[in-house]
Amino acid sequence: PYLDVPVLLGKFSENSLLMRLARLWHSTVVSKASMVTVTSQSFIEHGAAPKNKSIVIAHGVDLHLFGKYHINIRKRHHLNKKFVVLYTGSFAAWHSCEQIIKAAQLISRKNARITFLMVGEGEQFERCKDLAAELSIKKQVVFAGKVPFDEIPSYVHAADACVALFDRRYPPFKRFSFYYSPMKITEYMACGKPIVASNFGNLRKLVVNGKNGLLVNESDAHNISKAILKLSLQKNLCKKIGAYNKNQAVKTYDWDVINSHILRELEKRTH
Repeated sequence: PYLDVPVLLGKFSENSLLMRLARLWHSTVVSKASMVTVTSQSFIEHGAAPKNKSIVIAHGVDLHLFGKYHINIRKRHHLNKKFVVLYTGSFAAWHSCEQIIKAAQLISRKNARITFLMVGEGEQFERCKDLAAELSIKKQVVFAGKVPFDEIPSYVHAADACVALFDRRYPPFKRFSFYYSPMKITEYMACGKPIVASNFGNLRKLVVNGKNGLLVNESDAHNISKAILKLSLQKNLCKKIGAYNKNQAVKTYDWDVINSHILRELEKRTH
């Protein structure tokens, strides 16, 4: 909801000239469109997209790219024999990265073999590094920093479990619930990894608790740590979830499948 976010974050007034012009531009574009794709039903419910023109889609994954890896990430970051929990992303304020670090501290008291691999950079990156130092868990949290996108499949394949946590207190999420379709989730699926995700909004559709991951309250570090510890102790559960996710990626989240759906819907609307 790009027109609502700056208002909800207090960056622009709803009645400012810029916002009025932006909304006029948006309504003009929508009126000319044959079809509008949205990533969440909430856009339609809140009037951000017209019901009669809109279809809800998930973001997909390049199965060819994520079906293989070419770098030994465990060797690069000295992770052999570790249970690796991966985060990939932009360290944005709504990514709950600090809660991941706090969960890592709780986990370190019970299982020092579990290591968190944090990939990416952004506004919370330095704060998370400082927090890991403050909590004396620098050995349990590896900050890989920004890496080329073609290396991401190698990082995902190196993981035993992956996290996708989003802060429900973020003002746009409070209004629209969780409306993204995070590509990290379909990338994790394509590599057959169990996912620990927040239990609200779109995430509950993408990650079904117990089937292709575990859902948690992202503001509760104890809840996060409990889910990760459960996966670390249940190899068969991880394998079962991983197989389910790979199958889902092929059947539902391959870009070719999603594009075919878009084209079929467009054909209905234009003929």
